[in-house]
Amino acid sequence: MPMSMGIGARATYFWVIARMTGGIGFTLYFANWIPRKRPFLIFSILYLAITLVTIFKWGRILPPMLTPNGEVTNLKVILECIICFIYISSICILVTRRRSQKEKNYDDSCLTYAIMLLIFGELIFALQKNTYDITTLLGHIYNVIGYIFILQGLLVVHIKEPFQRIEMSLKQLNKIFQFAPVGLSILTKSDFKIIEVNNYLNQCLGLKETDVLGKTPLELGFPKAHWNKIEDYVNSSSSGEASLNNLEISFSDKDANTRFAIMNAEVIELNNEERILMSLTEITE
Repeated sequence: MPMSMGIGARATYFWVIARMTGGIGFTLYFANWIPRKRPFLIFSILYLAITLVTIFKWGRILPPMLTPNGEVTNLKVILECIICFIYISSICILVTRRRSQKEKNYDDSCLTYAIMLLIFGELIFALQKNTYDITTLLGHIYNVIGYIFILQGLLVVHIKEPFQRIEMSLKQLNKIFQFAPVGLSILTKSDFKIIEVNNYLNQCLGLKETDVLGKTPLELGFPKAHWNKIEDYVNSSSSGEASLNNLEISFSDKDANTRFAIMNAEVIELNNEERILMSLTEITE
């Protein structure tokens, strides 16, 4: 006769179903199964709702996994063996795909360790006689450590490594910006102050970077008549619109020598703010 399902019995059902669902999820993930988002979301919601209603409303008629004194039933042993088999299947798929798949969106070494720890945990749960034994604690320890490896194998790859790639790309872009064979600068759109400048432009102006940053082109010797054309373009343009090209200008260096250059300007979006990207190619003979 089925025992009355109390809090402990419900928790056991939830815990077993959760681990079985996780094992199936790992197996499908390692098999590179990509479900369609909307049907999968609907299925997940229905699956969760049915599980909750079944256990809480009809739990009394479900076959017990524990006896009143905490001993495990054959049902629990069978389910633990099924979960163990699912984990073994997932690690077989993982090892097989490790040899054939060149690009992976996970750390296969961490996930291999994780699944092995989960398998050990399942074997402990399958072989235990009483849920109040020390073996229960040992099984949970294996599971916790296994989930830590899963976080390492999945989240680090999906979160940490993309940021590292972005950081590397920004460093490479900065090198290109600094060593470009034309003068490059980035200005604020609101007050036209220079916030980034490359080596070539510093050499053209005969100034150090610290003497250029925070200044406007007018303060650095650009004629107002030429600069007004750039201001008119900037004030009437937004990011992605046509750029101002091949504007011939003159400017003075730190020794008051007049120099000539071709200037281009474009409004760009940088860090969610509109900025002005200016390039300067000197044509002084």
